Amino acid sequence: MPRAIPRTAFRVAGVFILVLGLFGVTLAVTLLTFHGISNAEEQVAELDEAKHMGHGVAGLIREQYIHQAHTLIAGDHSHLAHYAKAARNARDATARLESLNLRPEEKTQAHQIAGAVAAVDDIFLVRTVPALDANDRERVSALHHETEALVNQAVQISQALNTRLEARADAARDTANRLRRRAVVIVLACFTVAIAVTAGGWFVILQSVVKRLQQLQKGACQLAGGDLGARVDVGGSDDLSELATTFNSMAASLDKHQRKLMHAERLGVLGKVAAGVAHEINNPLGVILGYVTLLRRTPDRPPKDEEGLKIIEDETRQSQRIVRALLDLARPTDAARTPTDLGELAREAVERFSEAHHTRVGLMSGPPRAASALVSADSAAVRQVVSNLLMNAVEASTDAGEIMVSVRKTGEFAELEVRDRGSGIASDVFPQIFDPFFTTKRGGTGLGLSICQAVVSAHEGTLEVFSESGTGTRAVLRLPLARPRANGEQ
Repeated sequence: MPRAIPRTAFRVAGVFILVLGLFGVTLAVTLLTFHGISNAEEQVAELDEAKHMGHGVAGLIREQYIHQAHTLIAGDHSHLAHYAKAARNARDATARLESLNLRPEEKTQAHQIAGAVAAVDDIFLVRTVPALDANDRERVSALHHETEALVNQAVQISQALNTRLEARADAARDTANRLRRRAVVIVLACFTVAIAVTAGGWFVILQSVVKRLQQLQKGACQLAGGDLGARVDVGGSDDLSELATTFNSMAASLDKHQRKLMHAERLGVLGKVAAGVAHEINNPLGVILGYVTLLRRTPDRPPKDEEGLKIIEDETRQSQRIVRALLDLARPTDAARTPTDLGELAREAVERFSEAHHTRVGLMSGPPRAASALVSADSAAVRQVVSNLLMNAVEASTDAGEIMVSVRKTGEFAELEVRDRGSGIASDVFPQIFDPFFTTKRGGTGLGLSICQAVVSAHEGTLEVFSESGTGTRAVLRLPLARPRANGEQ
């Protein structure tokens, strides 16, 4: 199954994509603006060309008229060749003017200028020159005035066209300049926003990533320095918070295993010492009990001595119980192990405990017959652990309190749980319940749970106790399930 992308990566990628988007917008606006400026400048160039051509047409019309005037003054055909050239230039110029990309109104004005040029040429060649040849001065003068009116009209239309083209050229220049200014403003704005977004993104990353990574680093350094109580709280609900949760779980697990190792080490050392001390103490204790028996048989013993002898006997037997517990603690834990049904063992322990300690019917309930979990264990040692847990539950329960024993399989382990509804364990003493010689019971040795934990650890299992004052206690014994043999048997 593909791994999900961390949320922090989404944040960094989001800021990066946003900044890239702003730069992309800036680039797009810049390119569009350049395209608009290019179009405006091309339009200015075309309009300037049309304007210059309009001015040229007006000049050529005047030149055509001047050659007509020279012909009339000379009264012959001496200037007709010059006139033909000027007339041709005027026609070519008006034709080019008409071919330009002009607006409909401007096209109409260009056609009017071309029509005036053609009319002037037609009047001169078709009517004025023959009248001149016929020496009809009056007609020549009338035709000359008509031609002059057409020339003036063409010049006026040309000037009006030039004015219109000049206005359009100025508007195109203004558009180009406006586009340049707008491009500068947009580019500066986009870059400003990009810088602000980058700064904001860095601030977000600094707050949500860098500082939290520093907290994780600090916690890791504390853990590396031996502070197994180091915990990290980075807040949030992203991958860094999950990493912090994992770190805290790891630190808690290390702390738990460290405590177990230290406890096992203490038990090991204590067991070695206890083995030697117990053997040395056991003999004097037996001698003391023997002399107590002899003193009680002494004739004419004062009755007042009985109380003292009883105290000596009680304390000596308490010392013997401590010695036996020390020997149990020091006893080797590598005894032969056999396949053992933890459910059946629990049911037998409940039955024997009920008979031996005369617990009332219904106070203690064992696991049902169907509850079964096969483990490889020293059944006697495990039975001792279960009996100790049952004794603790009975002593903690009230007369009406019920004790429930259950067995179940969880993964590769078998779990035996002893639950009571007694007074529970006070929070101030709970951390010390597995410490050797710590007890809150009158006459207790304080070695019961220490011995239980040593036995369970030797079986590669765990023993955990959960309790709150006033709500009862739950002890959970966990042992590995027995592995199948090569022939398929348990």
